[in-house]
Order: sequence, then structure tokens, then C-alpha cells
Amino acid sequence: MQGIKGLCIVGVVLSAFMTGGQSGCEQCDDGDGNGICDHQESRTVDFAGYTWTVKAGLDLGPGPNDWSGSENNVWLDDDGLHLAITQTGANWYCAEVYLTEALGFGRYTFRLKGAVDHLDPMVIAAPFLYRDDVNELDIEFARWGDAEDETNAQYVVQPYFRDGHLMRYAFDLGGEEVSTHVIDWTPERVVFTSAPGLDPDGPEAYSWTFDDVSAIPGEEGMDVHLNLWLYQGEAPSDGQGVEIVMTDFNFEGA
Repeated sequence: MQGIKGLCIVGVVLSAFMTGGQSGCEQCDDGDGNGICDHQESRTVDFAGYTWTVKAGLDLGPGPNDWSGSENNVWLDDDGLHLAITQTGANWYCAEVYLTEALGFGRYTFRLKGAVDHLDPMVIAAPFLYRDDVNELDIEFARWGDAEDETNAQYVVQPYFRDGHLMRYAFDLGGEEVSTHVIDWTPERVVFTSAPGLDPDGPEAYSWTFDDVSAIPGEEGMDVHLNLWLYQGEAPSDGQGVEIVMTDFNFEGA
């Protein structure tokens, strides 16, 4: 395993697809087909031994974006848990799932399928742990709207603007279809790891350790999330929808 110093290479795979329509909300028909209603209860999906809540709402952060509860944006099949950005008319809808019960200190492993190393500059994909904007641990695949940025990913211990809290790097799938990403979190340190393929400890893996004990979040309220969203709520520059698949998730308590 190689430590990250400045730029480094890592990997994952994701698929872009042409935009398509969405099915309407099953609880009401407001005509926009986004799967979002004021009275709609949160949808849940059972995956990898956990029950995930599907985010739904308009003009919500991050972004802000419109988040759809439709099965065209979040669905489960034999490949895993799919998240997609889709377009209906002039509107774009993003996707997020999360656990509503914090799991605490330990090792969180996300296995993803999708070309996260070649996302549109306006698209962000992220597995992360979150309590609030200053208690958050992120793995983010993003160029933040800059198509010329040679880096495409970052590890962050929020708040990101503090010295030493963010590490940018270049992630490369290296021809692999699946990638593995780990947040190993204890009271003493957080170790972020990303690797093409299934082995997070393989020779192509990269890691970054954050060990400022005073800035490491405590256990309470740190929920697991995975999202796929648009920078500043703007459409993808290539005009295409995007899909990623979480093929597995695992937690080992500290």
C-alpha cells in the first residue's frame, strides 16, 4: 500500500447513460414524475444487512439539488444498490441513501462499481460518515466543475478549510470494474483507503492517515451515507445521466 503525498493514482468504475424519464410518485401524481411529494414517507431499501433510507426533497444540500425517491434513481437488483442522476424535462434529480442509526468507531468498507475516475466535472460521488458539516468524514470523487483539474478525488476530515484536513489525489481504476474504499475510524486516527479491485490492501491501494486527535469526530450521530449529486445543482456538462452501484457494504466495529 502506498501513502498519498501530493498526487497519486487509485481506481473505481461507473457507467454514464443517456438521460431518461422517471416514474411518478406512487402516492400522488403532481405531474412532474420525480417521485417527490410533500406527504410522501421516506422509502427504505434493505441491502448488505442494513436498512437504508432514500433521500427525497427539493432544493436540499449538498448542491443544493433536487433529490428523488423514485426507483429510477435508487433501486436494488442482483448487482447491488444503484444510485442514479436522471433528467425529467428541464429538471435533474440526484440520489442518496443513508443509515439512520450510527454504527460508531470501526472500519467501514464500500465496494463500488462505476467509473468514478471519469465522472463529468459537475458530478460528485461520495461514500461518507456524517453528523453535521463540521463532523464529517468523506471520500469524494469530484472535480468541482473544473474540467482541467488533474486530480479527481479527495479525502476530507471536515471542516475542509482547516490546514491538513483535505488530501486531493488522482484516482485511476486501471481497467478494473469495481473499486474498494475504506474509512477506518478510531478516537486516535482516521485512515482512508481506496483501491481498484477487491483488495483494499493490494499493491495499487492508496491511503491517507489523519491523526489530529482534537479534530476527530466522536461516535454519536455519525451516520453512513452514499450519494451522487451535481456541483452547485448545475446539469452535467455532457448532458448525460450517471449511475453507480454499491455492490457491497461492510462494517467491523473497533
